[in-house]
Amino acid sequence: MLQHIARPRMARLWMGLLVLLVALSPVTALAAPAAQFGSLVGADAADGAQPLPLGQYGVADLENGDSVTYEVVIPESALYLITAVDDVAAQDFDLLVTDETGAELYDDIFGTVELELQPGTVTLQFTAVADNALVFVVLGQIGALSDDEDQPGQLVPGSFYIGESISGARYATISVPATTYPQQVLVYLEPGEGDDFYAYVEGENVYSWWSSDSGDSLLRFWTYGGDYTLMLEPYDRRSSITAIVFLTGQPTPVEFDVPLEDNLPAGGTEVIYELQVNASYTNLELAVEGDEELGVTLLDTYYNSNVYYSSYGEASTTIDSLFPGVYYVLVQATEAYEEDVAFTLTITGEAGRPAVALENGVPYEDTFQPEEASILYTFDVTTPGALISVSIVDAPADTDFDLNAGIRPGYSNWSIYAYGSEDVLVFAAPIAGTYYVNITSNGSDGDFTILVEEGDLAPMLGSGDVVVGTVAAGGRAAYILPIDKAGQILTVALVGPTDVDLDLVVTGYNANGDNVFSSGGYSGGSAEITSFISSEPGLYEIAVNGAYIEEDANFFIQAQAVDPRFFAGQWAVDAVASSAFGSDGYSALQATGAPDTPTPGDLPTAWASQDPDGGAETLELAYGVPVNPAAIAIYETYNPGSIVLIEAYNADADEWVVLWEGAVEESDTPFRIYSPALAPVDFVTDQIRLTLDTSVVTGWNEIDAVQLFGRP
Repeated sequence: MLQHIARPRMARLWMGLLVLLVALSPVTALAAPAAQFGSLVGADAADGAQPLPLGQYGVADLENGDSVTYEVVIPESALYLITAVDDVAAQDFDLLVTDETGAELYDDIFGTVELELQPGTVTLQFTAVADNALVFVVLGQIGALSDDEDQPGQLVPGSFYIGESISGARYATISVPATTYPQQVLVYLEPGEGDDFYAYVEGENVYSWWSSDSGDSLLRFWTYGGDYTLMLEPYDRRSSITAIVFLTGQPTPVEFDVPLEDNLPAGGTEVIYELQVNASYTNLELAVEGDEELGVTLLDTYYNSNVYYSSYGEASTTIDSLFPGVYYVLVQATEAYEEDVAFTLTITGEAGRPAVALENGVPYEDTFQPEEASILYTFDVTTPGALISVSIVDAPADTDFDLNAGIRPGYSNWSIYAYGSEDVLVFAAPIAGTYYVNITSNGSDGDFTILVEEGDLAPMLGSGDVVVGTVAAGGRAAYILPIDKAGQILTVALVGPTDVDLDLVVTGYNANGDNVFSSGGYSGGSAEITSFISSEPGLYEIAVNGAYIEEDANFFIQAQAVDPRFFAGQWAVDAVASSAFGSDGYSALQATGAPDTPTPGDLPTAWASQDPDGGAETLELAYGVPVNPAAIAIYETYNPGSIVLIEAYNADADEWVVLWEGAVEESDTPFRIYSPALAPVDFVTDQIRLTLDTSVVTGWNEIDAVQLFGRP
C-alpha cells in the first residue's frame, strides 16, 4: 500500500478547503437534482470507466460490494487532492488509484487523499463496503496568476490557487474545455482575514464581476468553453486570497410530465436544465412554483439563442409547438437571494407525429388531419450555398397552407405566407447538414404533396458587380456573398421598377449556420439599400422578396464588401528623395498626387534618381492624414523591381519602423503596381520611406505615385 504524502502546511490548507467543499456540495439528498452543479458525473457498477473533469463533482449511490471507476486527466505535475465531501461517509468506500501503466498510487480507505501526480490519466476505483452515497471532487495545486496583464497566468477547472502578500492586480486566463452544452464555471474566492478584493471575468459573451463586499463567495459565468480573463485586485496592500475553479458539468435532464424539485442556489440568479424532445409537441406549458417569484425560459442555445420563449418573470409560459431537438430550460430570478430558493419545475405537452425525412427531388404525399396545426419534415443539404426549392403542390383550392424552413428545429430562417397553398420557398443554404421544413395548416385540412429540391450553387454576387435578376410573382430570388473575415463594411443596394414593391433581405450565417446578421427592407417601392459591419465570416444570403407582386419583375442588385483598413487610400502631398534627375521633371514631387504618367517609360512625370544604377536611393513621402498603415500601392512606371525596404515613421518614438523588407524582384513588365503585405504596427503615421537598390535593375527605376491605405 502506498501512503499519501503528508505536508503539515498543506494539511492545514486542505482542512480549510474541506469546509468549503461541504458548503459547496451539490448533493443534499441523492433524490434531488443538483441545481448548482448541473448533471453530476455518476457511474454504475456495470458501466466502464467514467471520464471525470478536474473540478467537477463525481457522485454514485452504491450498495455494499459495488464498484465504480472514474478516469481523470492530469494536465501537469503537481500536488492533487482527491477529497470526499463527507469524510464520515467516505469511510464506507475503499479507493484504488492507478496510473496509465497500472502502477498503484494509493490503495486504502477513502478520505482526503493527497498525491503527487504526473501528466497523464489516472484511474480512481471506488468499492463500497456498506450502502452509502459517494460524493467527491479532484483538485490540483496547478495554475498561477500574474501581475502582467499582457502575460497572464493560467488556470483550468480544478485549479487551486493561493496568493499571498498581493499588493496589485493579478491576472489569469481560465481555459475551459469546449462542450456542446452550456455549463457554469464557479470561481470560489476567499480573501484572507480582513482583506477585501474586487474581481471580474470577461471573454466571449461573458462579463461578470465580484466583490468581497457582496457577501457571496462565488464568481459565476456560463460557457460552451473557451478562454476567459480573470482579474483580482486587492483594496489594500499585502492581501491574500484563495481561488478555486469548479465546473457544473452538463445540465440536469428534465422530462415531460415529471415534476422536478430543486433549489436556486443562494447568490445565483438562474439554473439550467436540459430538455430532450424526440417528437413534435403542441400546447406546451412550462411552469415553476417556488417560495419566491421566479420565471422560466426555453431556448436552444444559451448564447445567441435561436428559439426563445419566456414567461418574462411570470410563473409559467405557453408554447404552441416545439419540434424535436435539444433545448435548455432556465429557471430565473430577477435578483440574487441570500438563501437557497426551493421550487418545482413542471413541463407538460402533447406529443405529435414524428418528423418525416424527405428525399431530394422525390415528391411526398401527405394529409393534414382536422385540427392538426403543423407538420414537420427534414431534408439533407449536401452543398453549402446550394439553391433550395421547397414547394407545396396538389393542395385543395380552399386551403391556405404556409411554409417555413430552418437550419434548426423550431426556428424559421425562411418563410412564405402567400395566400393559398401553391407555395414555393426558395433560399440559399448557408451550410451542409439537416434542415427542417414546417407546414402550418391555418385551420385547413386535406391532401397535398411536398417537394424539396437541391439545385446548383446559388448565383454569387461579386463585390462591386451590378447583377441583373428576375423574381417570380409571390416568390423569392436568392444570391450568396461569401465573407472571409469579420469587420468588413457591407453595402447591398436593390433597384427595381418604380411601380412594384420588392423587398431586400440580407441574412448572415457563420460556419456553424448561426444567424449572425439580419436586415430586411420592407418599405414600399423597389429601391432599397442596407449597410452593416460583418460580425463573423461565413456565407451571407442576399434575397429579393417578391411576395407583393402579381407579375415577374426584373431588378438590378449590387453588393460591396470593403475592409475598413482599405476603405480609403490617399496620395502623397509632399516628397523628398536622396537624389533626383531634375528639379522639376523627375523630381521627388513627381511621386506626389495621383498617377499622371500616361504610359510606361522614361517620362519626367515620375521620380527618378540622379544616376540610373547608383545603388541605394530613398524616397520619403508625406500624407495629409495620419493612418495606421494597412497597405501601400507603389506605381513603378519604368524598370520596376528595385524596392527592398518600406518603412513608416513613428513620431512618438522618433524612429522609422520596418513595414516590409525583401530582395530585388525584377519584373517582366515595364510597369507594375507593387503592394507587398505590410507588418502590423500599433501607431499612426503620415510619412512613408521607400528604399531602392538601383544597382540591380538596369536603368532608371522610376516611381510615379504612392497610395497609402489605413484607418485614421
